[in-house]
This record gives sequence, C-alpha cells and structure tokens, in this order.
Amino acid sequence: MRRKVLFLSHEASRSGAPLLLLHLLRWIRQNSTLDFTLVLCRGGPLEHEFRELCPVVRLNRFLPGLRTSLRLVDRVGLGRMVQGLTRWLGGRFLLSRDVGLVYCNTLGNGWVLRQFLPVPPKLPVLCHVHELCFTAAGAFGVSDIELTRQYADTFIAASEAVRSELLSDISICSGDVRVVHSFLGEDHGRTEVDTLALRESLGVPHDAYVLVACGAIRSGKGADLIPTLLRLLSKRLEVLPGGRTVHLIWVGAEPPDAAGLRNEVEEDLRKLNLLNRVHFVGSQARPREYFAAADAFVLLSRSESLSLVLLEAALEEVPGVCFDATGGPKEFVEQDAGFVVPYLDLDAMSEALSRILTQSQLRHALGRRAREKVLLGYVVGVAGPNILNQIESAMGTCAPRNHASGR
Repeated sequence: MRRKVLFLSHEASRSGAPLLLLHLLRWIRQNSTLDFTLVLCRGGPLEHEFRELCPVVRLNRFLPGLRTSLRLVDRVGLGRMVQGLTRWLGGRFLLSRDVGLVYCNTLGNGWVLRQFLPVPPKLPVLCHVHELCFTAAGAFGVSDIELTRQYADTFIAASEAVRSELLSDISICSGDVRVVHSFLGEDHGRTEVDTLALRESLGVPHDAYVLVACGAIRSGKGADLIPTLLRLLSKRLEVLPGGRTVHLIWVGAEPPDAAGLRNEVEEDLRKLNLLNRVHFVGSQARPREYFAAADAFVLLSRSESLSLVLLEAALEEVPGVCFDATGGPKEFVEQDAGFVVPYLDLDAMSEALSRILTQSQLRHALGRRAREKVLLGYVVGVAGPNILNQIESAMGTCAPRNHASGR
C-alpha cells in the first residue's frame, strides 16, 4: 500500500501560496493515485474547496489561540513537558494516517513541525517556498524560518530568485533545492468581458489608455508610487497627437496594517489633478475581468517571488512592466512579454508604458508572447508532474536528517 503525503499550510486564504496548493492538489487528485491529507494552521475562504479534495484538519478549530498558549507554557517552564505530549500526539496522528512525507507549503511552518509533527526516522520533509526570504521573515519571523530549515530535507523554489536567496540567506545546499516556477490553475481560456461597459462603470472614457495593477494597498506593493508614475506618464502622453488620457485601475483592498495609505495616495493625486484617473475597486472575485479590459499591467512591487497576478494578466495577452531587483518577475517578463526597468526608476517605467500604450503592434506582440509563455511553462499541467516527481523521489530515496531532540 502506498504511503500518504501530509500537506501542511499556514492558512486557506485566497492568496499566493494557498492558491498554488489548491491548484496542485486538484491536479494530483485528477492525475495520480497519490493519497493525501491536509493540515491547516488557520482556515480561510479556500477551506471548503480543500475539503472537496481530501481530509482537512484545522489546528485553530480544535485549539484556538494555540501558539500564544504554547509561548505562555514555555515561559512558566513547562515547555518541554508539553512538547513531549504534543510530539507523542503528533506521532500517533502520523502513524494513523500512514504518512510517508510531510510537504510544507511555506517557510513559516517550522513551529508546527517542532511542536506537533515530530519527524520520525525515514520520514522526509519537503518545503515548497513561495516567498523571498525577506518577505517570509516579516510574515512569519526568523525563528520559524530557521526551524523549517532544520527540519526540511529538500526544497522547491517558486523562482530562481527564491532559490538564490535560499542558498545565500539561509545556507541551503544547492543540491537540495529545485526550481518549479509559480503556476496558474487549469482555467486557461481568455476572459470574456464587456470592456466598454466595465470602463463606463468606472467613469473611464472609452478612448483612454488603461493600466491595471493588483495587490494589497501597501507600500510593499508600490501603491505609494502611483501619483508620481501617473504624473510622469500623463506628461509623456500629453505631447503626443490625439491627447488621450491614461487611467489606472487598482484591484485589491487596503489591509488594516496599512490603513491610511490610500488616503495619502488620493491626496497626492488630488494635488496633481489626477484623482479621477485612479480607480480603487477593492478585492474582486474575478480580477481577470479587469486585467482583460486593460492595455498594460504594471507591477510596482518592491519584492515578489514571481507574481501570480502578473501571470494572470499575461494569460489575457496583457503585457507587463516591472522593476528589476525585486525578485522573480523579471524571469517571466524578460524582453519579450513586456519591459523590465531599473529599480524604482519611475521615469523609465513611464517610458516603457508609453511605448506599450501608443504602439499597438508592439502591445499585441508582447501580449501574445506573454500568454504563450504562461501556457508553455507557468501552468499546473507543467508544474504538477515536476512537483509529483519531487514528492515521489523524496518518499522513495530521501534520507531524512537526524533532528536534534531539543528542537
């Protein structure tokens, strides 16, 4: 009987790493006989979709406030005793499900490995890293990353940029890391959208150029750069025949920890007489409708492992423009799916966008090539077999590390 895989995810939000895991598990269910269970540290809107594929255990459902409680227990000197109990329970859990491999879907699950999922002899751990190390450290903490590094035997990196950081920043051996680029699911069709109606609903003139950006309204995603970029780009377009204006649609909500940034951006836009040119539409269930209605996708992020929304826009034949030195986006864009400009050089970005907007033949050629690149290398039908091979190889040949008893 084949042994099972235990997938471990920090949450079930409709965001990068959980979405990629959902795509992967759907592909595995449809294309292999691999059996698996999923453990979620926290729930989220994707949880019911995960439950359609496999048994799901959500830790905070049974043990709310678990991590805080564990820290308090440790402070009063009972940490080792409780850890022994939870490791025993974790071992029983693994045995009852005949688990042959633990698949961590992020760098931030080290505390779970340490506290609940003891790694017995001959049980390897594979970690799929979707984040750059700086981003992961901010989201999960350095200690979690270090624990994951200690427990994991092999790694899958979402881009060459992620792989490079794993080697340089947390000292993973090069032979332990394989690159499988971030990927989209199996819905490869172009999105049907009434472009004129969508633009009209936002107050965008029918003859205006339209940019689209996507992400949380925070400085890390470059939302603070909107006013300067739009000012520079508008100035370039004003001197051209026809006098067409440019509008920007931002898909994504303002998170609580960045409250106030949107007001600051809008105040700058008001002072520049550009407030009516930017449209914050919030989170959308079908963001690709907005991508399909745009002329170009602009990625203002300061740090990205690759960017799923860049790939989604490319699937709609919309070329992208991004900064260099931000991580993985340039690996996809290169020179044939849009433009890569120097880091935070908004003048260069405005020039690249101006070329895409005003040269329709160039825009269509870049867009067609962008979609072609996604279909050739950035969909689950390509990534799935590679990841499944990594899982089966790790289950069959990996000699797990001798983890110290104090971890």
